Amino acid sequence: MLSLSRRNLLTRSLAVAALCPVRTFAQHEKSVFMVLWRGETEVEAGFRAHFEERGLPVNITVRSLDRDIGRLPSIIAEISEVDPDIVYSWGTSVTLGLAGRDPDLMEGPDDFPPQILDRPIVFTMVSQPIKSRIIKRFGPTGRNVTGVSHLVPLEAQLEAMRAYMPVDRIAVIFTPSELNSVLAVEKLTEAGQHLNIRIDQYPVPLDTAGQPDPASLPILVASVAASGPQFLYLGPDSFLGQYAQEITDIANSYRLPSFASVEHMLSASDALYGLVAPYQKVGRFTATKAERILFDDADPSEVPVELLPEFSYRIRSDVARELGIFPRLALLDYAVIVEPWPRPIGWPVPPRRQPNPGWATVLFKDAGFALAADCWRLPVWSRTANLTSTGDALGLRLVCNPVGLMGKRAPGPVLWLSALPLRGTTRVPHVREGCKNAWGHRPCLP
Repeated sequence: MLSLSRRNLLTRSLAVAALCPVRTFAQHEKSVFMVLWRGETEVEAGFRAHFEERGLPVNITVRSLDRDIGRLPSIIAEISEVDPDIVYSWGTSVTLGLAGRDPDLMEGPDDFPPQILDRPIVFTMVSQPIKSRIIKRFGPTGRNVTGVSHLVPLEAQLEAMRAYMPVDRIAVIFTPSELNSVLAVEKLTEAGQHLNIRIDQYPVPLDTAGQPDPASLPILVASVAASGPQFLYLGPDSFLGQYAQEITDIANSYRLPSFASVEHMLSASDALYGLVAPYQKVGRFTATKAERILFDDADPSEVPVELLPEFSYRIRSDVARELGIFPRLALLDYAVIVEPWPRPIGWPVPPRRQPNPGWATVLFKDAGFALAADCWRLPVWSRTANLTSTGDALGLRLVCNPVGLMGKRAPGPVLWLSALPLRGTTRVPHVREGCKNAWGHRPCLP
C-alpha cells in the first residue's frame, strides 16, 4: 500500500533525481515526434524542461489528434516520412493506436495490433497500462515500448479519502466511450470491494452520434448528489476534464465534495482535494526514459515502464471552508494546503461560449456596485458576496447566452455573478434571493 508520509515522498523524489546526473559533454541533436490527444499540457512542459535544463539538444515535432482518433493513420504515415529517433505517445487511446496491445495479450489480429515497430515509443499519461494490455506488468516490456503511468494506485486513492474523513460510499461519473475512464472505474470498483467501500457508477449519457452529451451533466450530478454518497470521484477522463469546473460547482451547491485523481481535474475545478501526480513531474520522469534511449543508447525493451514515484496530497482550503468539511489534523503533517489567490471582484473569467451581446440594466437604491451575471456558469445561489460600494445605486448588468449551460437553453440569467471593484464594502447576503434556473429558483431580476 502506498505510504503518504513526508519522508517517503522525499525519498522517492531523491530517487528520481538520482536518475538524472548532469551531462557535461556535447551531444548530437536527437528528434522526438510527439503525438498528443488534446494539445500540449504541463506534461510536455516538464518533458521539454528536462532536456533544456540538461543542455541536451532535442528537436521536437508536435502533432495533436484534438480528440479525434480518426486522424491517427495520417500521423503514422507522417512519422515514417519524418523518421524521428523516438515517438512520444500521450494517453491510452493514442498509445493503443501506436504501440498497440502487447502481442501476447491480443485477442485476435484486429485487437489493437502494434502500428510502429521500427523505432522506440515512449508513452506517458496512460492511467492503466496493464489493464489496457499495453504491457504485461510494470518493468521492461521486451519490445520497443516503455513509458510512465501517472495514476495513483486506486487503493491508495481510497485510503487518501479515508484519511480525510470516514468513507464507505463513493459515486463516480465517467465517460463510457473513453477506454481509460472505463478501465479506471473497473479498477476503482475492485479496490472498493477490497476495502469495503461501495462504488456507485454513473456513466455520462451518449448522444445519437455516440458522443458524451454535455447537456446531461447538470441532471446527472444532481442525481448523484441525491443518492447520498460521501464523495464524488473525478477520474482520468478527458471529456469530464473539459467540464470539471461546472461539475464541481453543481456538486458543491449540494454540499457533495469531490475527490480528484489527476492534477488537471484538481487544478481546473473546485474539487475539495486529491492525491495526484504533478503533471510537470510526470513529463520530467517520462523524459528520463527518453534520455536513456536517445543519449545512452539504451534498448527500449529493457527500459522499465514505471509509475511516477511521487504524489501530492492537496487540499483546497477555500472549498473546505465553503463546504464546512474539514480534514483530520493528522493530514496537515504532509498534505499541501492550497489557498488560491483570491480573484479580485470583477476579474474576468473567460466563458466557454460567447454570451449574447444583449444586456439589461436594473438600478437598485443604496447599493452602489455593478454586477454581471452570465448564463454559461453554474448557479451560486447559496454563496455570499462581498462587493464594493460607491454610491446610492446598483447597476445590475445581465448577460444571457441563448444556448445556455452546456448547450441547453437556460430559462434566465442564472449563473455566476461578478462585480466591478469600486470603493467601500457592502455585503450581499444570498444570491438565492434573486435567481431562477432549471432547478426552480426565482429570476435574477428585482
